[in-house]
Amino acid sequence: MTRWERFNHRDMAYSKWHRWLGDDITMVDIDAVEYCNKCNKVLAVMELANDHDQVSKPFLMTLQVAKALNASGYVVLYTADESLPPEDCMIKFRVMKVWPEISGFNEVSPEDYGNWIKEIHASCCRDKKGIQDDPEC
Repeated sequence: MTRWERFNHRDMAYSKWHRWLGDDITMVDIDAVEYCNKCNKVLAVMELANDHDQVSKPFLMTLQVAKALNASGYVVLYTADESLPPEDCMIKFRVMKVWPEISGFNEVSPEDYGNWIKEIHASCCRDKKGIQDDPEC
C-alpha cells in the first residue's frame, strides 16, 4: 500500500467484470496484508469490512491464505465517521482471529487497535538485548 491515497478513488471495474464470468468462477480480494518492512515477512492477513452490527463475516479464504502464508488471519470490522479528519475518523473496531485459531469478535478502541497493529510489526524484527527474533531481519 502506498503511504497516502493517490487518486481518492477505488476502481471497481475488475471486480464488476469478474462477476460476469459466471457463478463457478470465484475469487476474493485480499483486503490487507501486514508485512515487515525490514524482512518482507507476512505478519497478518486481514479481511476488512464496514461494521453493520453483523454477527458473522465469511472468512474461509482469509483463513486459507493466512494458513498458506504461515501468518495470523483476522476479520476486522470497523466503524468510521468520514466527516472527521483521517487521523480521527475511526470510531471502533471489532476483531476476530481466524487463524491459527478462531475466536469471537472483540471490540477495541481505535487507540488499542493502532497499538495492536504496531505491536504486530514490532514483534518481527525487534532487537531484544542484541538478539533479533527473526534471523532474516
